[in-house]
Amino acid sequence: MEHGIPVIQDLLESTATMLDSNKHELDLISSNDPIEASRKDSVTPISSSMSATSLNSNSSAEENKKEKDDVDSDDPTTTLMKAMNFKEEGNAFFKDGLLSKAHRSYRRGTTLLQKLNKYNTGDEQVKTLLITLQTNLSMVALKQNKPRQSRDLATKALDVDKTHVKALFRRAVANRKLGELEEAKRDLKEALTHDPDNRVVKRELLAIKKEDGLKKKKEKKAMQAAFTGSLLYQDKVEEEKRKTEEKRRRKSEEADAKKLRKVEWENECVERLKDEKPVVSFEEWEKEQKKRKEEVEKQKKKEKEAQRKKEAAMREKARKEKESKRKDDGSDTDDDILTKSEKSMLRGYKKTSDGRTTSYFNNDLSDRDKSLIGDITPQRLSDVTSPTSTASSPHAMSTAPAKGLSAWNSAQTWEEKDATEWCCRALKKNIIHTKFSRKKFKAHLYGTEIKGEASFATSGGRKRYIFDFNVTTSFQFFIPVSENDDQPDEDSVIAKGDLSLPDVSSTVVGTELYEIYLTWKKSPVHPHKEKILSLQGEFCQAVQSSVENFVREFNSHY
Repeated sequence: MEHGIPVIQDLLESTATMLDSNKHELDLISSNDPIEASRKDSVTPISSSMSATSLNSNSSAEENKKEKDDVDSDDPTTTLMKAMNFKEEGNAFFKDGLLSKAHRSYRRGTTLLQKLNKYNTGDEQVKTLLITLQTNLSMVALKQNKPRQSRDLATKALDVDKTHVKALFRRAVANRKLGELEEAKRDLKEALTHDPDNRVVKRELLAIKKEDGLKKKKEKKAMQAAFTGSLLYQDKVEEEKRKTEEKRRRKSEEADAKKLRKVEWENECVERLKDEKPVVSFEEWEKEQKKRKEEVEKQKKKEKEAQRKKEAAMREKARKEKESKRKDDGSDTDDDILTKSEKSMLRGYKKTSDGRTTSYFNNDLSDRDKSLIGDITPQRLSDVTSPTSTASSPHAMSTAPAKGLSAWNSAQTWEEKDATEWCCRALKKNIIHTKFSRKKFKAHLYGTEIKGEASFATSGGRKRYIFDFNVTTSFQFFIPVSENDDQPDEDSVIAKGDLSLPDVSSTVVGTELYEIYLTWKKSPVHPHKEKILSLQGEFCQAVQSSVENFVREFNSHY
């Protein structure tokens, strides 16, 4: 026993030494962690020789270790409390403007709760807290000018609850920042179906709609400008293309010519070496060649000028000889003196074969010419023989204009017609006659007002249908007394309101939907409220179909 006591004492001393060493190492790590340093009043200075890479590595490793320690907790209640603490901590950081620390706290909270919500099976308290942390993270990312990350975080919240209004709003704001206006409007409209009275969502949707409207107007103006000036634009593009091709060709020719000059220079260098003459560089050789070429051109110019002067002198000599000869012959003939017939032609009149005085430019037709031309007397358009009556002629050709064009425009050149009056009547008829009947409810539309304009244009055989309308109408949901009852009475109406289509225009193409907004004057009440609200989407689709039917009628009418 006495021999065993010293051994036990030695073991205890060595264990204490190891614990002190480990504690010292932990203190060093804690002193290098910027997160822990910010929470303590006394901060241990970091050595100036430590690199930024080592500091970030230690901080990241410590952060990962903390998150792993958080997740390792097995008690759901403890985990939930920790997550709530991280949320409160993140809120405090956010209020102080410490966005990076707020982001870190919110993220640690979401990491904790993911364990309690595997495959989205957590209880409502866990899901509610998780969605709150994800939407807060989305807001922080947007403040940090990271809209794509903000959108992804909001999408994660919607994976937990796809009807959450705040998550839909956060994703819409991020999509607007990214320029995805259609996706933003889709999320905001979805949010309003779950919370119709949310003013923030309505204000954001109105701002996006205004921004999208300005964008569509710019696109419409650009399209109209491109349509009216397409030929001019095409000529400009072809001219630019021709200039670019010409520039490329000249550049290629210059490169080939330079290669030939280098070959010539190399040959001359060889000859110089044979004659034991000094060799010049390519640049100096080119300068000499350019100088020689200028001298040759100058010499050619002198010779050409001398030749021109010589020819001018010869012509002057010949003129003088002719003038001297005319004077010697005594002739009064002068090319500048006009004859009688020449004078009459200058006056612009002449005598015809039948003795009439007429303009010199008048052309008398022979009998053969008249028979070939036929009757050229002007006729009214209504008196022109129809194509069917001249079908027997081998040269007959249809002059009937295309559908929707004027009688004078058989060649289908540029023509534009105002179709506003017809389109307003057709669109109003289609809106009012919208049929909607679901379950035991029917809808009745009335009081339709339409503002805007429409036109039909053609150019070179191509047709364009242009329209831009703003439609407002009233509607009623009622319970019909019988199946054929389409007009409600005051007792059968259970809900009513106004419907607006602010942008019924030809810029909506393909599968794109028209924007439809509903406002309630008389909101549905129990027991019909849920059923009527669930039918809003189908009712809007019925109105959408009526507008599409109007577009088809417009295209077939002209």
